[in-house]
Amino acid sequence: MLPRVLYLDEEMALELDWLGLGKLRARHKLGGMRVAHPVQKACFLAVVRAFEQAGQPVSPANPKCSTMMRDFAELLMQHPPTSIAWRLIFDDPEGTGIRYAA
Repeated sequence: MLPRVLYLDEEMALELDWLGLGKLRARHKLGGMRVAHPVQKACFLAVVRAFEQAGQPVSPANPKCSTMMRDFAELLMQHPPTSIAWRLIFDDPEGTGIRYAA
């Protein structure tokens, strides 16, 4: 599987399998797991790309990046891809990344 852990705290983790080529998933410490729909994964990657292009390093040491990753882990665990929360991000992934970078 070779998961790459993108975010980890005492409650949840956000992981990308196969070094970025596989599934995006969120895991909760109590055992719940949610795998992102391919559209959610593509949107997430577009947000991360815009965040990085706005001059922010994609690193756990960057507090803005940690906030973005935590928010995506929570969004993935708590909202289906058809929710309004996801729709707002789907409509403007680049703008979402830039807002996280600001």
